[in-house]
Amino acid sequence: NTTRGRALGVDAEGRVLVIAAGRRTITTAGAFQKMVKVEEGASCWNEFVRVYTPDLSNVVYSSLLVGQWDTTTQAGGDNVRLRGLTPTASGVLVVGWSTVEEDGAPSGAGMPTAAAPSWGGTSPAGEALVVGHLHLD
Repeated sequence: NTTRGRALGVDAEGRVLVIAAGRRTITTAGAFQKMVKVEEGASCWNEFVRVYTPDLSNVVYSSLLVGQWDTTTQAGGDNVRLRGLTPTASGVLVVGWSTVEEDGAPSGAGMPTAAAPSWGGTSPAGEALVVGHLHLD
């Protein structure tokens, strides 16, 4: 299937930051959310963040940001849209939203979360803002 680019940036070290969508996205060892291995089940459409070396010869970091899908039926995924990114001192900040069904109910399953602020939530209640600070170290 086709990988679709969404956003592009460059950090202070010249590394190239990318947001894209794909089906079987390769993730790195330090990824916040990893793709399942082929023998562990089916992938799903997902939005991901990737950081390349300045000369694009190597992937520094790659992580999914998607609902925790069923690896047999693929249900629950393809429900996060990422559209903006900016480098930070320790990684990359990404923003987007979770999708909804026609009746306004959240679509798919919840996305893994960590360190949600007290004013934020860990599961969508309708179309909801998604903010992620992904650390590269």
